[in-house]
Amino acid sequence: MHADDLSPRQAKVLQLIESYIEEHDYPPTIQELCELGGVSSTSTMHQHVKALEHKGYLSPQNGRKRSLALIGQEPRGIPLIGQVAAGTAIEAIENVERYVDVPAIMFRKRPDYLLRVRGDSMIDAGIHDGDWIAIRKADTAQPGEIVIAMRDGDVTVKELSIEAGYVVLKPHNKAMKPIRIPPDEVSIVGVYTGGLMRPS
Repeated sequence: MHADDLSPRQAKVLQLIESYIEEHDYPPTIQELCELGGVSSTSTMHQHVKALEHKGYLSPQNGRKRSLALIGQEPRGIPLIGQVAAGTAIEAIENVERYVDVPAIMFRKRPDYLLRVRGDSMIDAGIHDGDWIAIRKADTAQPGEIVIAMRDGDVTVKELSIEAGYVVLKPHNKAMKPIRIPPDEVSIVGVYTGGLMRPS
């Protein structure tokens, strides 16, 4: 039973979110909430969600696609947050698509999120188009590690190397050439943990 400080519509929205998370193990998007609640306006639904956040029933959305977490309830599993490849906008890895239950024993270090790979630049490392890779958030990495690197708002997965003062992002595909970049034009946003999943 919900507290008396909720309007009937707010209580209904909260009930929809709770039911969706219970069924799917991840929260709904605003659009999905609109469809479930029979609301045509996403701005109206945003107002209800903001009211629930203000009253302490939901954690702040922070602009992410699936972040309607209930207060006191952590999402289960590791978040899958989009695709990574050369030319993919960094915003693609900020939207949680779903949460995936993954045994911690699969990885050397517990990853922060999973990414779906697009392209074949890392096939010789066993990373194929459509695979899910496990990533630990990091802003630094050691040469030889496979990293998620960002340049000009785009992200890519490559092996990190340092040569003659340049950052070199090496593909694991003999048909592709390494990318040489001045260090002030590239940043590391994650490190591949060594775990690999294919979607079921």
